[in-house]
Amino acid sequence: MSELERYLAAGKAAGCPAEQMGNFIKAGVVLQPRQLAASAAARLCDQVGGPTAVGYGGARGGGKSHWLLAQMGADDCQRVPGLKCLLLRKVGKANMEHFEDLRRRIFTGLQHEFSAYRGVLTFGNGSRIIAGHFQAEKDIDAYLGLEYDVIGIEEATTLSSRKHQDITTCCRTSKPNWRPRIYSTTNPGGIGHAWYRTRFVLPFLEKRETETRFVPARVSDNGFNNPEYQRVLEGLTGWQRRAWLDGDWDLAAGQFFTMFRRDVHVVADLDETRAREWFCALDYGFAHYTVVLLGCTDGDGNVFVVDEHAERMWLPQRHAAGLKAMLGRHGLELSQLQRFVAGGGGGDGAS
Repeated sequence: MSELERYLAAGKAAGCPAEQMGNFIKAGVVLQPRQLAASAAARLCDQVGGPTAVGYGGARGGGKSHWLLAQMGADDCQRVPGLKCLLLRKVGKANMEHFEDLRRRIFTGLQHEFSAYRGVLTFGNGSRIIAGHFQAEKDIDAYLGLEYDVIGIEEATTLSSRKHQDITTCCRTSKPNWRPRIYSTTNPGGIGHAWYRTRFVLPFLEKRETETRFVPARVSDNGFNNPEYQRVLEGLTGWQRRAWLDGDWDLAAGQFFTMFRRDVHVVADLDETRAREWFCALDYGFAHYTVVLLGCTDGDGNVFVVDEHAERMWLPQRHAAGLKAMLGRHGLELSQLQRFVAGGGGGDGAS
């Protein structure tokens, strides 16, 4: 089997359409299997009812930045003339150097012009990629109100949930043959770790993805890494090793349960007939989340958290209905709880 045949076979195995692989081959872009899986997820965004956001994240050195620019430029921009794309990354000078390095490596086989002064890469069909950047979150406001057919966000966990939500309002289109989408790449940790994990990682782990698709990245996925780089990551300790080497989203700096392990502490299909006592624990908030955990103990004294009600900006009456619905999912009535404990409240001035 030739190299080309192997590449086409890898793309097919990842779920990439033949036309997409043709775009990569024409551009001279060679993606690795995990990158091809991310590109296959990007093509799902074409479908009515398909995802509108694709996340590619995990360990450092997984080839995420290379994939993001290749997908936007060698596939998306080539098949729809006049596409306007924003590639957003924190910090300015480093962002432009990074963009220029990637451009030189990826787009050697594509006709394009690049204005370093304006930070705009333009292809022969009029599609363009704008290299955007921010140093502080307030810099995001400069892009609000503008329209982008594709938005790519590098290091997405450097954004807070609020600013990420702000920039998503710019992802819209007037083109009848295009469905707007947002691509993001990142590592565990950072100010946005919690929202990114909730929006992308948990739906992937729990097999309930609808509006999003997530592709995990490992340093071993990138065959172009020098061996010394992997050894540097292997030399890390604590949460940095788990985040940057293993791409572990269940741990980040500041996480309270630092010993949490998904493979040890999560039971995929809990047999609820084992439960001997049921209980709830509540922490009330208004601006902050009101959270109610439903738990049980078994005959051996093990404690399981089996469900969660978490909402903010709700009045107590609405929470009461949500709590009853959570209990109903497990065939329980409030009277069947042995305990219902609550915190002191007032953490956000809501009590």
